[in-house]
Amino acid sequence: MWVVLTARLCTAPSAPVGARSGDTVRPSRNPARMTKIAPAVASFWRTFAATCADDPGPRFKQAYSFADNEDSANTLAQLVLAGRKRATAALHSSYAAEGEALPARGDLNVITDWHGKPLCVIETERMDIVAFDAVSAEFAAAEGEGDGSLGYWRQVHWAFFERE
Repeated sequence: MWVVLTARLCTAPSAPVGARSGDTVRPSRNPARMTKIAPAVASFWRTFAATCADDPGPRFKQAYSFADNEDSANTLAQLVLAGRKRATAALHSSYAAEGEALPARGDLNVITDWHGKPLCVIETERMDIVAFDAVSAEFAAAEGEGDGSLGYWRQVHWAFFERE
């Protein structure tokens, strides 16, 4: 089974370089509560949080980069920034294996490049669990990758998750 998400770009403020991809916390506007997070991500998050009417800290899920290689990670992040990539997918079983909760509507994530430089904050708008062969052409197009077709989506995602 697959977890498929649609998300929207919340912000893309400038931020310093140097974060490590994969660090996770529940940050808030209060720097004292921000532990186990790369300094660049913490700074980036504070910039984002300062633009919010309510404290977004409780909605923070994680900071991460896409893919399993530098070229793909950076290309996918740029597609998010350009507004073309509005969805992503993951193996349902990977959440349990890593002890992570499934994504939920309203979750906020910091997207980074391969080297952990924070680039933007995205908000999960929808999360569904579907079989691989039930992923729709509309979802594949929302992923914004390659030619946007379902055939392309199936080919690259099958290959990626075989490596995982």
